[in-house]
Amino acid sequence: MNVQEQLRNYIVSEFMYEQAADSLTADTDLLNQGIVDSMGILDLVSYMEENFGIQVSDEEITPENFRTLNTLTEFVNRKNGAPKVA
Repeated sequence: MNVQEQLRNYIVSEFMYEQAADSLTADTDLLNQGIVDSMGILDLVSYMEENFGIQVSDEEITPENFRTLNTLTEFVNRKNGAPKVA
């Protein structure tokens, strides 16, 4: 599984509960749709640090990095030094 698939599976299992999993696309706004709240972001940070071996500073916990699956994936890849996906 790639980074985005792992993140998607985690978000679906931990945050979506009754919502249809197929409604979560790479561009779904996790924050404005109410899928992930402020406590959820902290859970996501812990998950990413444990599963992807990255360290997330307080300054990096911004909507720009946590808004969608795409932005989360780019953030993890950037932290791991991977090139940006087109």
